[in-house]
Amino acid sequence: MMENVVARLPKNEQWTHYWEAKHEINQFDYILLSKALSKKNPKTLPKIERRGLANYAKAYNGPRFPGVGPKGTEASDHCAVFMEINI
Repeated sequence: MMENVVARLPKNEQWTHYWEAKHEINQFDYILLSKALSKKNPKTLPKIERRGLANYAKAYNGPRFPGVGPKGTEASDHCAVFMEINI
């Protein structure tokens, strides 16, 4: 069995994709840990990188990467998920 570690975050922080056409946020990007890795890292939380989203993604109010702002300047509509784990 695999664990979706993004589910460790608060529900309102679990999104990794902004769909502009419908103004929806969803989780499209995952880190899945095996049962063994999950047991070795029970309190480790993933991070979601949203600074590459253009400012039309109203679900994110934080800072943007330099040069990212209006439509056409976004790095992606997906947000990278990453975390450090002990193996």
